Amino acid sequence: MAETYVYAGAGMWRGGSRSGIFRMKLGNGGFEQMTAGLPEQTSVHTVTVHPRHPERVFIGTQDGPYISEDHGAHWRRPEFPDHVQIWSFLVAIGFSAFLVDRLGRKKLFLIAGVGMLVTFSIWTG
Repeated sequence: MAETYVYAGAGMWRGGSRSGIFRMKLGNGGFEQMTAGLPEQTSVHTVTVHPRHPERVFIGTQDGPYISEDHGAHWRRPEFPDHVQIWSFLVAIGFSAFLVDRLGRKKLFLIAGVGMLVTFSIWTG
């Protein structure tokens, strides 16, 4: 059976002495803090686990997004603008997520934009 983990993000907002990302392996005790690749003071606002690849975990921090490919053991920061806080993630697991590889992002973006324009035009008369 595959390993199952529970993740908890902690931020330094009011009080508290620790912040960061914590992970617990189900059936194996308590939480452990995961720090490899993260800044020393990491305030985690959101945690998202990839729906099809549970080893891939995303966190939103005061320093932008971070990605782990090994259940949170190691983190890397993707190319992203500096000085941007991440407070939430939106995961698209619907039909369009399968089309990105086949159609490409630009074409899919244009199709979605035209679809929204047509829907808005019909809706508002």
